[in-house]
Formats: sequence, C-alpha cells, structure tokens
Amino acid sequence: MEWKLIKHNPFANIKKPVVKHKEVIPYDENEVQQLLVALQNEPIHWRAMITLALTTGLRRCELLGLEWHHIEWRTGVPSLHKAFLCLQEVLPM
Repeated sequence: MEWKLIKHNPFANIKKPVVKHKEVIPYDENEVQQLLVALQNEPIHWRAMITLALTTGLRRCELLGLEWHHIEWRTGVPSLHKAFLCLQEVLPM
C-alpha cells in the first residue's frame, strides 16, 4: 500500500481475533505457607521450581527457560536480560 503497488489492502476486512483475559487471583499468605509445607516431601527440583516461582513472580515459560548463566551469583538473584516468548495462548498447556 505504501509503495502503491496494489490498489487496496487485502487484509482490511479481516476481523481481529478476540483476546480472552482471565482474571489472575494470586495466592494469599496462608495458601503460600500451605504450599511450602506440602513441598517439603517433594524432590528438590520441584521445591526449587515452585519456590522460585512464588518468590520471583516469573511465568512458567520464564522459569523453564532459565539457565545457570541467568543467575547473578553475587546476589543469588535470577537475571533475565532478554524477553522470553510465552506461547501459552497459542499453544495451550
């Protein structure tokens, strides 16, 4: 259109998909405590993943994309310098 190679935009009449937003209800303090107690008998990888999710607020795809070089070892904090593409809406989990 910008270069005037075609007379009309073939995508002009296409309807955009409707985005459905779910309300996010965060865990309260009691629920977090119950979850941490329940994790005590689980394998270390589950304890680490759930604890990291609860304390950082990272999304599932961000947690799964973490690598050792994302950890700032002086502070012990994960550092995400690049955006992770989360395809939850496109590919249901």
